[in-house]
Amino acid sequence: RNSLTVGSLKKINNLFIKDIFHGYCLKRQSLRVSPCSGCETGHPSPPFALRSGDNLYVPRTP
Repeated sequence: RNSLTVGSLKKINNLFIKDIFHGYCLKRQSLRVSPCSGCETGHPSPPFALRSGDNLYVPRTP
């Protein structure tokens, strides 16, 4: 049997999803888009992030 608990699997999965969003954020930055607030404050939980989609990464207005 796998010794990992469901809780630790969820934790690992959340970190993995955050990594994906952060990588996407960095990719957008390289296209000269303003950094998303998620990179500074930590990305929201995955369900919110997936539901909001690209709205998380709109450029900031000056």
